[in-house]
Amino acid sequence: MKRFVFLFVACLLALSLAACGADTTPTAPDDSSADAPEGLTLDALRVEFVIGERDTDALMALQKELPPLLIDALAQWGCTVGKISVTFGASAEATVQALQNGSIDVAFLPSEVYAACGNALRVAAAQIPAPEMQLETVFLLLTESDVSRAIKEKDYAATYVNAHAGELVWLLPTGDEAAARCANQWLTYTCNLSLEDVIVRYYADAATLAPNAGDILVLRGTDGDITVDDWIIGSCALEGECVAVNAADRITGSDEFVFALKSALFSLSGDNPEGNAALAHYATVGSYVGYTPTYDAAYDAMRYALGYLDQVP
Repeated sequence: MKRFVFLFVACLLALSLAACGADTTPTAPDDSSADAPEGLTLDALRVEFVIGERDTDALMALQKELPPLLIDALAQWGCTVGKISVTFGASAEATVQALQNGSIDVAFLPSEVYAACGNALRVAAAQIPAPEMQLETVFLLLTESDVSRAIKEKDYAATYVNAHAGELVWLLPTGDEAAARCANQWLTYTCNLSLEDVIVRYYADAATLAPNAGDILVLRGTDGDITVDDWIIGSCALEGECVAVNAADRITGSDEFVFALKSALFSLSGDNPEGNAALAHYATVGSYVGYTPTYDAAYDAMRYALGYLDQVP
């Protein structure tokens, strides 16, 4: 598939215009901003996952297998933990509440729930999305209009769209504020324009659009709604999973612990069969769950799309 995926910052969820699609390869922890900690010691660490629709037997296996592996992985990054307990929250909101009131130390959460928490939580890692996860996403697609067909023939199609965005007809789903916000942010970030500067038309059902109805289709859906022939110039995920801590906690909210945690999860997600197998128990679909380091600003685009920010910093 020819994809030009729009990422705003440098991690997995980070958004900037890329030429070949979203890279879901884990990214090593950035040593430029923080060195491995000299040493942290915790008697115990309380980790909670959200039950959701996951299989009970798989969660029990996760509860048994993950603690010793995570203890070893954290130790490699200077954090000594005596014991790790794994619990399960009945809902994402309950897990957030437990994290904020100090009942747990680390939470595995839906990203959209984390994005709604403002500065109360601090993110350490993002789950690497697999295609079969079918995350709710806003896509910006070149249509089959005469203009778009001509653009696809150019060597630098994305560059042409950036330079001529104000001349193209943009098709937006009626009443979808998140889709409109994603399109607006793409225009602002890549073209220094807004939806007020371009030609906008609205549609109720993308399947009924005539080929020449418009040039850029803003479509809210999942990867399952995209075909191999679609030409994507931008995208913004509205869902996902992440790992967060309480930002106010003196120890687990510290730079030292967050660095050790994101590094440990990254190592368990890499060439580590036991770590892969343990984390896979948390999969809702597929057979692999991996985590890559991230940071708070990577979620600003999602916050903006969901209406939690008036603009992306």
